[in-house]
Amino acid sequence: MIKLAPAGLKDNIEMRKVYAGFVARQIEAGSPIIALEADLMSSMAMDSVARDYPQHVINCGIMEANVIGTAAGLALTGRKPFVHTFTAFASRRCFDQLFMALDYQRNNVKVIASDAGVTACHNGGTHMSFEDMGIVRGLAHSVVLEVTDTVMFADILRQLMDLDGFYWLRTIRKQAPSIYAPGSTFTIGKGNVLREGDDITLIANGIMVAEALEAARQTGAGRRERRSY
Repeated sequence: MIKLAPAGLKDNIEMRKVYAGFVARQIEAGSPIIALEADLMSSMAMDSVARDYPQHVINCGIMEANVIGTAAGLALTGRKPFVHTFTAFASRRCFDQLFMALDYQRNNVKVIASDAGVTACHNGGTHMSFEDMGIVRGLAHSVVLEVTDTVMFADILRQLMDLDGFYWLRTIRKQAPSIYAPGSTFTIGKGNVLREGDDITLIANGIMVAEALEAARQTGAGRRERRSY
């Protein structure tokens, strides 16, 4: 069930801190979670988690293909690996490993792909990815997700702990526009209608949900628009 946040607000917590807090809480609860990074510990606010729980966080260095293989091996031992790297590297750079180690072998690994699309602008074109969702969704057993704000991110991460299989989650790292009110819950694979109408349908995901809502507001005079995520 969802509830909308007041319009125009921005989350007061960064997406990466939602992820780091989730990992820390799972470790404290005795979960078999293990977080793997590809030399991006500080980028995802994982430094303090690694200091406090060194047995649960592995920095594999700038070897994205290797981190996927390592995660697959850990999954075979009963651990629950969560891999993080930038979206461009989590798709283009290690695609064969995604297929061989995760999709083909049906391993239980969750990939958190951050700095999606133009949100990686400060790192230049090499770090941007616009084809990543198409690449990964082409794998038969993958489930590709993109979260909209911190409320959705926290709820989807919670669900992923109890789901088996290869899930690939796309996100930004820093602050996002606040779309959903705290306490909202989400169904994977189901869109949410945020405004009703019968003239126009706008479909968006991720940070583009806020842009679609603004477009609906600007074009809504004299029209009844429908917009879903």
